[in-house]
Amino acid sequence: MTYGELLRGSLAWDAGRTPPPGDLPGRVLEGLRPPPGKPPAPPDQPAERPEALRRERGHVASAAGDLQMPVRQLYRKIKKYSIQVEKFRVWD
Repeated sequence: MTYGELLRGSLAWDAGRTPPPGDLPGRVLEGLRPPPGKPPAPPDQPAERPEALRRERGHVASAAGDLQMPVRQLYRKIKKYSIQVEKFRVWD
C-alpha cells in the first residue's frame, strides 16, 4: 500500500466511511486484534473470583493478574461479594 492509498483511505474513514479490512495494511489489522491469551473476564462474574483465589492460594494480587483486572478492583469485588480470602490461603 502506498502512502497515497493510505491517505485516501484515512480521508474516507474521516468522512464517515469505514474502509473494508482488505483496504487496511496488515500492521493496522494486527493492532485491531485483541492480544493472544485469555480474554478479560466479564465485569460481573462473581463465581470466577473465588476460583482464581483458590488457584492462587489466596494471593489477591496473583488472582487479580489471573482475572486481568487491577488489584484494587478485585479488593472492591471481594468486599462487595463478602468473599472470605482467608479461606483460600494455604500455608505450607
